Amino acid sequence: MATAIAMIGKAFPGWSEEQGDVLRDRFAENGFSDNRMIDSVKHVIDTYEGYGRIPNIANFISFDRKVKLYTYRQMDDCVRSGEASENDFSIAIIDRVSGCRSAEQEKSGPFWIMKVEARRMKIRTIECKPSTGWPD
Repeated sequence: MATAIAMIGKAFPGWSEEQGDVLRDRFAENGFSDNRMIDSVKHVIDTYEGYGRIPNIANFISFDRKVKLYTYRQMDDCVRSGEASENDFSIAIIDRVSGCRSAEQEKSGPFWIMKVEARRMKIRTIECKPSTGWPD
């Protein structure tokens, strides 16, 4: 956490220690991991357009790097219900999965992701044959 707050101080010299304290509390309350905090700070540094002004707490907290990962069954259910087509998905290549909500997702890999989300979040994927569910 100290690294993320230090980055803010360097990028935005008007940032106060009190703001850092509040941001630390908000990061903790919102369940940000250390990596997610640093990603949030980097995102604000890269995209903030308030030249000459400092960002507010919401600029950091509103950053969200969470994406929905699907098991094969969940992906297949989306296709069968017409919510998406087989070609909308690919297999996500992920180093670490945190915060999985279901026991099924924790033990069932691989994980599927909507291609549009993978591009937006810059997540590497493997293209696969839609009808078989296995990589080409």
